[in-house]
Amino acid sequence: MLNGKNQVTAQQISFGDFQLLTGEAIDGRNKMVDFFMSMWREKGGPTHKIMRQDINPVEMKRYLEHLVILDVEHADNDWALRVRLIGGYVANFYGELAGKDVREMKNTQAISRIYQACARVLETKSAVLTTSPAFAPERLHLEAIALYMPLFDAKAKVEKVLICVNITTQK
Repeated sequence: MLNGKNQVTAQQISFGDFQLLTGEAIDGRNKMVDFFMSMWREKGGPTHKIMRQDINPVEMKRYLEHLVILDVEHADNDWALRVRLIGGYVANFYGELAGKDVREMKNTQAISRIYQACARVLETKSAVLTTSPAFAPERLHLEAIALYMPLFDAKAKVEKVLICVNITTQK
């Protein structure tokens, strides 16, 4: 939810086992998420419109395998998500999707959740964290954690979403 200063206040929304968190509700959930939230905030998020060129892969070298970059393809009054880059760690769980539309994933629940999270990012222009049970049937004790961070074009429109994904043991 936006306050009067266009800053996102902390919020947690649950859809069954799926949770969507914003603002300070993100902090302290996961070491990797905390790293990326700190980086994102240091670069100016949510007040500065961080662009792809503001992101230096060397700064996040230890987490490159956990990253996904989605292109937001705007058309008329709709939008779609295309996978620009997917790290090996993420591809191990969700498949190799580089160059594909997110809707080509085999797991329809994952597609829905990715679109819900990205819709929130587009609406708030701020970072969003999602947590849900991992989708690998042989690994039911796992939890998928994903931090979605907007990247903007020169006109301050979200053109990409940088995502870090971690699969952890449920607490």
